[in-house]
Amino acid sequence: MKRIFGTVFWLLAMTTAATQPAPAQGLLIEIPDLDGYVGVVAGIVPDYLGSDEYTWGVAPVGRYTFEDSHRSISLLANEVYANLLDNENWYLGPEALYRLPRNDVADDVVDRMRKVDGAFEIGANGGWRWISEQ
Repeated sequence: MKRIFGTVFWLLAMTTAATQPAPAQGLLIEIPDLDGYVGVVAGIVPDYLGSDEYTWGVAPVGRYTFEDSHRSISLLANEVYANLLDNENWYLGPEALYRLPRNDVADDVVDRMRKVDGAFEIGANGGWRWISEQ
């Protein structure tokens, strides 16, 4: 079973990194025929939504797929999510995200706004994945 995510993932990740205030939300990193991995990714994100100032950094990334199953747990920077369905196309599971705070902003006008604390968000994610057999 081959999953076509390589080139598509990197194109989406670059596009998302340039437009999202948080890491590539909801993007699934999959490496064919590999049940688990741990690594580090580097990227840039705006300092806050709408900012023209960017911050770069590194963040952890990992995935574990349970043996003989499509169930998995994934980590992408500040987001953790799981797939509880044992289905090749459908996925459903919990998700947790840490939103970074907004303080000490380089823009004088935005810096006058109230500070925004970091926050944990908990929810669910689900959907259908297209898988190519090429």
